[in-house]
Order: sequence, then structure tokens, then C-alpha cells
Amino acid sequence: MANTVTVNIPDMKIGKPDIFIQAKNDDGIIGTLTISKSFIEWKSKNKKTGKRKMSWKQFDNLIATYFNDK
Repeated sequence: MANTVTVNIPDMKIGKPDIFIQAKNDDGIIGTLTISKSFIEWKSKNKKTGKRKMSWKQFDNLIATYFNDK
């Protein structure tokens, strides 16, 4: 399955509007990543998982843990 990522980035600092990145594969939309100045959020197409929202500090800790940086 080939993945396609579409990015819609306004020509301004992040604030309003937020940045939305939509990920797709051959079956359709996988989910949407929302980036704002306060948080990052993943909204899966799968209704059972819902939205996953975290602050930038939480995201930094998650990535550091995933890559064993801390």
C-alpha cells in the first residue's frame, strides 16, 4: 500500500489557523494530524481510538522515550 501525505500549511506562524496534515493510503484516509502552537493531535479514521491530543512537552517526552534519548 502506498501512503500519501497532504500538507496544508498557511504562510504564517502557527497560531490561527492550525496546520492540518492528512495521511492516506490505498484504502482512503488513515487520519489527520493537527499542529497548533499549544498542542499536537492525531485523529484516526478509526472511530474506536478517537483523538489523541498532547502538549508539545508531552510530545517531546514521548519521542525521546521512543528513541531512548532519556
